[in-house]
Amino acid sequence: TGAAAASGASDIQHCGCKDKMSMKQKTLFPSVLLIIVSVLLFCGMFLHFVQVLRDNLRYDTGITLRETARQGVNTLHAVTEGHLRTLRFIAARLTDMALSDPDAMVKQLQAILKLRKDKRLGFVLTDGRIFTTDGDTMPAASGLWRASLEGQEQISDPLRDCRDGQSVNLYIVPMFKDGNPVGALFSVIPHDDFSRHLVTTFWQDEGFSFLIKKDGSVIAPSRRVEAAGIVNYISTLAALPQTGHALAARVQRALDSGSTEFLQYSTSGNRYVYLMPVGISLVSVLPAHMAEDRLRSVMLGTGMLGAVQILCILAFIWHINRVQYNASTRLWQQVYVDTLTEGCSYTRFLMKASEQLNELPGRWALMSLDIDNFKLVNSILDQETGNATLLKLYRLLRAWAGKPHELVARHTGDVFVALLPLTGQKQLEQRLDELCSQILHTRVDENDSYRLVPSIGICLLPEHALRDAPLETWLDQSTLARRTVKGNHEQLYAFFDESMESIIRYRKNIENDMVSALAREEFEIYYQSKHAASDGRLVGAEALVRWQRNGVQVPPCDFIAEFERNGFIVNMDRYVFLRVCRQIREWRK
Repeated sequence: TGAAAASGASDIQHCGCKDKMSMKQKTLFPSVLLIIVSVLLFCGMFLHFVQVLRDNLRYDTGITLRETARQGVNTLHAVTEGHLRTLRFIAARLTDMALSDPDAMVKQLQAILKLRKDKRLGFVLTDGRIFTTDGDTMPAASGLWRASLEGQEQISDPLRDCRDGQSVNLYIVPMFKDGNPVGALFSVIPHDDFSRHLVTTFWQDEGFSFLIKKDGSVIAPSRRVEAAGIVNYISTLAALPQTGHALAARVQRALDSGSTEFLQYSTSGNRYVYLMPVGISLVSVLPAHMAEDRLRSVMLGTGMLGAVQILCILAFIWHINRVQYNASTRLWQQVYVDTLTEGCSYTRFLMKASEQLNELPGRWALMSLDIDNFKLVNSILDQETGNATLLKLYRLLRAWAGKPHELVARHTGDVFVALLPLTGQKQLEQRLDELCSQILHTRVDENDSYRLVPSIGICLLPEHALRDAPLETWLDQSTLARRTVKGNHEQLYAFFDESMESIIRYRKNIENDMVSALAREEFEIYYQSKHAASDGRLVGAEALVRWQRNGVQVPPCDFIAEFERNGFIVNMDRYVFLRVCRQIREWRK
């Protein structure tokens, strides 16, 4: 357009004003039209981009809140189940003492209390007597006593401690004798300890979580909830103008039905909320301005781009790429980096392992490792010590498998996996012996109060292993091999072979049938006589147990070891003892 105007300048100078204006209009019109179209196109694309970005940010916020709520739920289960499991263990072993000698039981609980962070331990008997390690009683929890004496495990709402008025929670498990509840064992935990595990903050401390019951009342409130004076969350929502009653109704329906709910509302500032049920429900709240601030920065940065179309488009494209890069970086961190070890995640391990198996020829070994009874580290010590131990184990494994193309990752909990190039089984066994020795000598804490015992399973892969089966199948085989040595402190690792799968299945069948078999008295007592060496006189007998399972006698070596491994041997010992006592009584009659 500029070239056309320059070439016809002399002609334009000889025209009238009207012709000059018409010429200018003709020359400016395409440029103005192009600018208008470009601006409209840019604005349309910009507005569309903002809307898409807002939706994506809201979606990402929902994912963040959902994962935060899920982690809170997992923590809730881990903390409560850890306390209850320990109480079950104590109750199973001290019930007889509680019935026969309560004072001795109190002394035993006082000794146990020194190893734990409970405020007090105690037990209640069916006659109403309550015994505690410090002599205090808990009259406010009488309803819980009744439920527990009927065989139910209980976790109380926050109570006021009778000694110092501190807020506490009660964990109560029934004590059984011959299958009948005869009392209840309880632990008093400071409510602050309960809140410390379950109430979390996230996203630069702007987001927060707390627990509510089905009526909306707040349990274990966070600092922000206490500052806001929220006692009942449903009532707080219902008090909001305009949409308050609808939001409260949605939350109430979710609480009644046990479903999750994601919503947005406005108080002094917009809020994103995610509700996840766990009997009680976990509420995670995030201020909407955390997402909207990023959106505003995007709009400001894009709006300040020049009016020139090319610069706008280039800056727009650059900004999209930047947003996509940030999103992909966050996604990479979430998917490919383990949050605890900050190393390779299990998903990333599967991808890299598959690439190496496809691209690099030769034999490989897949290893699965975990620590026997590792959950006791968290329950006896604390979660922080457990996490520090897992991090220490990962670094040990990473140093051990530090050769080229060797991969290590944490699968879940205390389970680790590794992929190793196989130069020879003997060399691998030597390396495994070295690894087991290092783990056995790893200290969990300064007092060295817990010994780490590994269980390792190895699957030796054939050439072109992924042509025969997916990687997860080979990992399952290494897991099967690991389970065959779990709890066996004499043999810490095993190589997979085809017989292991049938062994595991056979053990599982035995475990599935053991309780009903004991109830049906399928276990028979055999007596092997004992004679004096001097004259052959009968002096006694050894009681032996045999299992008649579906008409076939199961060898003791098959089920005794399994019962010892899963703890059912205690039930079997009691059963045999009672059967022998009855037999002696009959003989005496």
